[in-house]
Amino acid sequence: MQKTEKLILASKSPRRQELLGMICRQFTVITADVDEDRICDGFLDRRDTFADYDSLAAEMVKSLADAKATAVATAVAPLADRVILAADTIVVLDEEVLGKPRDRDEAKEMFYRLSGREHRVFTGVHILAQDRSESFHAEAKVRFYPPDDFTRKCIDFYAAGGSSLDKAGAYGIQDEGAFFVQSIDGDFFTVMGLPVAETARRLYSYLPDLFF
Repeated sequence: MQKTEKLILASKSPRRQELLGMICRQFTVITADVDEDRICDGFLDRRDTFADYDSLAAEMVKSLADAKATAVATAVAPLADRVILAADTIVVLDEEVLGKPRDRDEAKEMFYRLSGREHRVFTGVHILAQDRSESFHAEAKVRFYPPDDFTRKCIDFYAAGGSSLDKAGAYGIQDEGAFFVQSIDGDFFTVMGLPVAETARRLYSYLPDLFF
C-alpha cells in the first residue's frame, strides 16, 4: 500500500494544493475518478425540491466534495488514522451553473456573459476520517467590470492562453482573471477554491499535531 501522510488532499487542483500548503505542509495528494456530471444532473433533476437555486448550489457542491473524498477513501482503505480533505467549486450565474469551458470560444462566451454582472461562487468542502465526517460550504459574490475596450482585450488574451479551460466559470481570480473583477463580497480564497480560514479551524479538531 502507498505510504501517505496523515492528511490526504483529494484534489489535483494546483490552486487547492497551494492553499492547503498555507494551512499545513504535511499532506499527500491522491485523487480518484468521480462522475461529476451525473451528480450535478441529479441535483438539477430535483431542482423543484429546493427552496431556491442557492440552496441547490450549496448542496450540489458539498455532494461533489463528498463524492471525491469517498472515492479516495475507498482507494486507500483502510483509512486508519488518516484524514481526507476534498473540495469542489462551482460558478453560478442567475440560475445556471457555469462549469469548465470546453474550448476557447466557450471561455470567451462565458466572459462576455459575466461582464458587468454579479455571479456567485460556491466552494464545498468535505472532511472524512475513519470515525466521523463533515461537510460545509462557503459562498462569495463576485462582480465583473462592464465590457469596454480593456475588457475585450483581456478576454481575447486570457482565452487564447488556454488557462481558463480548467477553471469553473473560465477564470482564476489568482491569475490574470483578476483583471475582470470589480468587487468581491465574501472570502477571496473561496473564489480561488478553498476557504482557508474555516478549513483550517475545522481540520484542527482532526489533526491538531499538524498545526503550529
